[in-house]
Amino acid sequence: GGGEAPSVSLTQCLQWFTRVERLDAKAYKCNGCDSYQEGMKQLSIQTLAPSLCLQLKRFESLRHSGPNGVQQSFKVDTQVSFPVWLDMSPYLSANLRDPVSTAAAAGATPSPDGG
Repeated sequence: GGGEAPSVSLTQCLQWFTRVERLDAKAYKCNGCDSYQEGMKQLSIQTLAPSLCLQLKRFESLRHSGPNGVQQSFKVDTQVSFPVWLDMSPYLSANLRDPVSTAAAAGATPSPDGG
């Protein structure tokens, strides 16, 4: 048999989901100067419902390079641990750090429209 399946906590998944992502210079066109700029995006949760339902990714699709561009799906076997109690406040829009200052501290372009 093989080794143990990789594992991750639900908290780690939520931190990954709400992280600031850099967009490359070809992904965002500035309306002010009409040139392509680096940008940032960050997902967050605006409001919470009384019950939380999460859908976890079960399959990974990979496209192979080459003339045929074959796409294959693989089952994700990462185990996800769930806490008994989950504080969702760190993932709410009102509680996340400002993505512009967060990205600037990480060395990213602070504003996508700074063209």
